[in-house]
Amino acid sequence: MPEELDENRFKKEVMNLLGNLISKANAHDGRFDAIDGRLEILSQKVDSVASQFQDVGSMSIQDHERIEDLEARVGVLEGEAH
Repeated sequence: MPEELDENRFKKEVMNLLGNLISKANAHDGRFDAIDGRLEILSQKVDSVASQFQDVGSMSIQDHERIEDLEARVGVLEGEAH
């Protein structure tokens, strides 16, 4: 038959187990906090790169409009020259 634990020893065992669980939970929280920090840094980098692509996209639209303007001006000059 299993040995019966007296009440004080039982409470002490339960408190030890709870303490161990809390320590492990805190360790996991620390790991998740570290991962969250790394993900935040990556998110900021992605936002920065996305912003740069947006800038490049708007520049190429502006360049395309400039090219169309230049082509129109060249067309006018060619028309005047003939």
